[in-house]
Amino acid sequence: MTESLDVFLFDYHVATLRRRGIEDYVLDYDEEWAAADEAVPLSLSLPLRRRRHSGRVVASFIDNLLPDNPEVRQRWATDIGLDSVEPYALLRAYGQDVAGAAIFRPVNEPEHATRRPLTHDDVADRIRNLQHDVTAWHDDSVPAVGQFSLGGAQTKFSLARHGERWFETSGADGSTHIFKPQVTGVRGGELVEYLIMRTAHLLGIPAAHVELFDHGDQHSLVVERFDRRVDAGRTVRLHQEDLLQALGQPRLRKFETQGGPGIDQIASLLERVADDDSRRRYAAMLFYSWIVLSTDAHAKNFSVFVESGGARLTPLYDASSVLPYLGADADLDVPSLLERAGSRQLAVRYGASYLARDVARFELGVVARRCGMDADDLLAIVAVHLIEISQVVADVASEMPAHLQTDTIARLVEWMPIRARQAAEALGIAGLLVN
Repeated sequence: MTESLDVFLFDYHVATLRRRGIEDYVLDYDEEWAAADEAVPLSLSLPLRRRRHSGRVVASFIDNLLPDNPEVRQRWATDIGLDSVEPYALLRAYGQDVAGAAIFRPVNEPEHATRRPLTHDDVADRIRNLQHDVTAWHDDSVPAVGQFSLGGAQTKFSLARHGERWFETSGADGSTHIFKPQVTGVRGGELVEYLIMRTAHLLGIPAAHVELFDHGDQHSLVVERFDRRVDAGRTVRLHQEDLLQALGQPRLRKFETQGGPGIDQIASLLERVADDDSRRRYAAMLFYSWIVLSTDAHAKNFSVFVESGGARLTPLYDASSVLPYLGADADLDVPSLLERAGSRQLAVRYGASYLARDVARFELGVVARRCGMDADDLLAIVAVHLIEISQVVADVASEMPAHLQTDTIARLVEWMPIRARQAAEALGIAGLLVN
């Protein structure tokens, strides 16, 4: 096996990644690239001021480019004849369409790209395959090498859209959209994520564009990749990384309870590398996550664009809600619903506690200060969200295809006003909400 990989950004060779041993990697930046005025690092955790990086921080960055699901990694390794799931070996085969703009290829291997048109029936078949096999992220009918790799545990596959047509792409021809047909063990989770993400956008929170693919007997959440744009039929990659990578942390520490970054550490990072607007948007996204009970708002579910002048927070993504899963039906009494909502554990501590019920005006003020905001300014943003969210959720749900307006969606619509009032009361602004 080749022990070195070429690393490219924006069609430039920027570094070489070498393997010295098991999960022992060395990254060497090209001297010319490191000295260029417009150069950007592969990761904020791998700054250009040091030409060579090695050790755990390099391994963590590489590992975070691959799926969390060990069964998916096992399948990918088997598909290309590997006897282990070591990240370097997987990246050698699947490193040409990862998150951000980086491309990893074996040294001196020429660039290749494929683009195969798909019908809506073909896409529906891909979704159907995933219903039966949650590890079928890739299309087995095409060569494995060069297919996409993305982090996270949720079942997914990635395609490109050019004009009104879908394409299976690989190699240098990057994907543009992520299909998420289901959330393992969470009935209707893909529909809830659509509703929560669409609501965020309509409330004025920058969020990844989402839509629903609905064809025949199959449907899927479709997320437009914010690290891609299409220019004259060509997919252009924008460089970004999640905040876990930016902080040099391993993927198993994405939750603060698991030793991962909390609000203070993330806010400090944004203060060092990003603009003031990024910190303000992070604060607003945190409180939107609290309102809707999106319990996965950890460091891996926030990202930054990595640019020559610093960094910018990307749009919101992967936001969902546990609210419709607090009870089996819409007849759950209000006290029980409020108790269950309040007892949800959040991904990070907003103060001294991880529980949703313990977030109040004081905690809002602490987060505001850490994010360089006046507490009243953040409260005003959150108040608008609380005033409008119930109607927006109902409107978005009503526009979904009738057969996708499931009992789960109905519970989310019915229970959102109750949750919004609970949150408003915690902040001392319940009088702003219409009964």
